Amino acid sequence: MFFPLKTLPEKFALAVLIMCAACGIVFPQQAKLHPDEIGFCTGWGKASMLEDSRDYEILPVALRIGFDLTGKFGCIEREDAVSLLVEPFVNAVASPEPGFETGCGFLLRYAYPVSGKTSLYAEGGIGGIYLSQDTRQTTRVNFMPECGLGMRFFPGGKRCVDIGYRFRHCSNAGFAKPNSGLDMHLVMLGLSRFY
Repeated sequence: MFFPLKTLPEKFALAVLIMCAACGIVFPQQAKLHPDEIGFCTGWGKASMLEDSRDYEILPVALRIGFDLTGKFGCIEREDAVSLLVEPFVNAVASPEPGFETGCGFLLRYAYPVSGKTSLYAEGGIGGIYLSQDTRQTTRVNFMPECGLGMRFFPGGKRCVDIGYRFRHCSNAGFAKPNSGLDMHLVMLGLSRFY
């Protein structure tokens, strides 16, 4: 490497720049990518702290901005939907000590309709997260791969309610030791409006 990256924030900043550049290549301006979903999601999450008898618990609160990518994939059926979700968040940490997490997740979501008002979805992506308290990670700035399954319900008009399960792994990706990771299971509830 022609320039050394000595600290985790420098490495994280480089990773974010690479992701932004990749998004510019994959979604150029002529693609006219505009948000078609605005909403928020919340829920509850828990991870076991192996060396501590207390669990790591959070109350997530995230803004959800969705971009419809369905037309960008020729193999997707008309009724299916593919979205890019951008979810900036600030989560309250309830245990083991009061604190917060903040960051942003980028997910791809595939939704398949099972009836006129209901669809099932699978999602996955990655993001960055800052933890306000020490965990078994050596760093407070970490990567956050996540995936989940859920159900969406459209009660009427362009409003949507979704409920789902999400698995989240928090890790510094081996940039520092130890890197034991923090695996969290979340139940998520979201409300959105489509445009």
